[in-house]
Amino acid sequence: MKSVLSLGLIGLTTIISVSKAQTDNPNCTIFDWDGQPGYLQNDTVQRISAAATCEPARNETHECPIVAHGDAAVQYKYNISSTLRSSYWHTPHGSENYIHSLILSSVNSSLDGMPWPDYAIGAIDTTETLEPGTSGYIQFTPYLRCFAGILSNCTGGIEDGIGIEACAPVIQTLWDSVGVLQGDFSIEKVAEDEVSQYRDPYSGQSSGDASSSVPRQTGRAILVAALTLITASILQ
Repeated sequence: MKSVLSLGLIGLTTIISVSKAQTDNPNCTIFDWDGQPGYLQNDTVQRISAAATCEPARNETHECPIVAHGDAAVQYKYNISSTLRSSYWHTPHGSENYIHSLILSSVNSSLDGMPWPDYAIGAIDTTETLEPGTSGYIQFTPYLRCFAGILSNCTGGIEDGIGIEACAPVIQTLWDSVGVLQGDFSIEKVAEDEVSQYRDPYSGQSSGDASSSVPRQTGRAILVAALTLITASILQ
């Protein structure tokens, strides 16, 4: 679900300016959003479990459960990070990322109350299955919501008019104000003699610190319902 950013003939509809005094490295202080709704994109795949082997059984077909449990983290990103440096400043609401805040201020009206965070932690608690005679681990592909536009009023050798695509973790509030870090679970197969190389990435982790989390189970109905809500809200 990857999207290609088109920089040609972007309609400039919103201009948000942030004072240079708010950060040591502003680089650019105006984000001209193209006005298009946010679109979904896959983030980098994360391994979220140890690897295991499902031994073949005689005269029967079976599958073996494999469990992932821990807190996964996803951070927003943009496509010109090597040129445009992020920086933080302290506000009454805490430490804020300059570029993230600049873009969020512009696109906030299109989010319809949905979050667009610069950083999110979500509890992973899922059970998947391995096929008989195979080895593998569970991986998680987080979803990002992206916006595109042009930066201007730039300093530090950056030219005005540079195109930017910025993406943030997708969180859907389902019930009781609990946020779910959205993404897709899948099995990545490995050779049986390599299983010991893939240990639990959450081993020793202190759980319960996730600020936007909910247990994830094998029942996919919740995930499908959530993604349906997300898609509908973006296409509106």
